[in-house]
Amino acid sequence: MSRFKNNSEYKLQYYDTDCYALSGKNLPDEEMSETEMGKFKVEGIYDRAVFLAPKVYALKNSKEEIIRKRE
Repeated sequence: MSRFKNNSEYKLQYYDTDCYALSGKNLPDEEMSETEMGKFKVEGIYDRAVFLAPKVYALKNSKEEIIRKRE
């Protein structure tokens, strides 16, 4: 992950043990897979996000649906 975290083309907005939120440039296709372990999987694309603390955030997509996470 550090090759993306420390790269100015990718803006890391949030991360925890199993989740990353990036803005800016898309990740390369070879880093993505729905099934292959060790690869990234897109869980969703969101227009707005608020990150308050680890595992505490809200996301809103283009359909105005809001996803809240609170642990």
